[in-house]
Amino acid sequence: MKKSKLLIPLITLVLITLVTVYFYSTKNQGKISDKVISDFAIEDTSLVHHIIITDFKGRTIDLKRNNDHVLWTLNDSTYAKEYSVNILLKTFKKIYVMGPVHKAAKEQVIRNIAGSRVVVQIFDSKDDIIKTYYIGSCTQGQKGTYMVLENSEGVRSSEPVITNMKGFIGCLRQRFFTTTEDWLYTGIFDHPNLDISKVTLKNNVTPEQSFSITYAGGNNLKLIADFNHQEIPIFDTLTVKDYLLLYKKVHFETLDSHLSESIEDSLKTALPMYTISVFDNNNKKHYIDIHPKPAPKSKPDWPTDRERMYGVMDGTEVGLIQTYVFDPLIKELSDFSLEKKKLTSFN
Repeated sequence: MKKSKLLIPLITLVLITLVTVYFYSTKNQGKISDKVISDFAIEDTSLVHHIIITDFKGRTIDLKRNNDHVLWTLNDSTYAKEYSVNILLKTFKKIYVMGPVHKAAKEQVIRNIAGSRVVVQIFDSKDDIIKTYYIGSCTQGQKGTYMVLENSEGVRSSEPVITNMKGFIGCLRQRFFTTTEDWLYTGIFDHPNLDISKVTLKNNVTPEQSFSITYAGGNNLKLIADFNHQEIPIFDTLTVKDYLLLYKKVHFETLDSHLSESIEDSLKTALPMYTISVFDNNNKKHYIDIHPKPAPKSKPDWPTDRERMYGVMDGTEVGLIQTYVFDPLIKELSDFSLEKKKLTSFN
């Protein structure tokens, strides 16, 4: 019995040693600093062009600055949320060391970082490493975050520290999430400067109400009836211009459709109620197919969901869109008629 009791602390000591050795011998490390490395902050975040976030489960988020677009690319395939990227850059700029880890807790903290760490690699425009953060858990009370820093020369700190961000009290680990769905940019149409050359709305409910609008700046507008491809000579230009302004910023509510993959695939090939296409000034097109969504169980008297619909973006992404956002976009050709405006004003 005594021999068994003696073995327990010995095994624990060996495990701690192995975990520590593992952590300080993983890839990308050069030397272990004899001093604590604490210069986490990156004063000029314009130098940051590439960020890779990897968690202990092997999930990876790859973010790259896009010189041709305000949005960063996500995993080389789509865009990342601008807000979330800006949060990272703000953290890089304002992160600081609150203090050292208490000596009695150091081994536990290292074990935690080694076992459940999030690794954040930060690169410049030449894809040279600027810094690497090894992020552990939050401190008790969620007022700090355990981290280890590795500098641009591959030298890793010998000691973990407690970090936080200027003007913020809390845990920084949550800012470095690795779920792709949470990073996805939810924008559908994004034209803050109205760089639009054409908008078309294909109406499969009432096909004769389908239309196209071409725009070349100012009052240079054309309204076309798509069912016979005829240009409408007289229409309400103010209403058309107001309509185009709606395309400055249109987003999904969420890219989580709550549908199975097979149902999503079926939706992508089904005939939509409406298809809205927007062409920018370089004739680049984005479109969304709009489908009805079944009514929620709490609303059995609704024929379909009155608050949400399904949207399929460019034939690939399926998500939920809000009716109050899209109702103003789903116009009919007759909505731009001067006669309709007169009737509305009269009533």
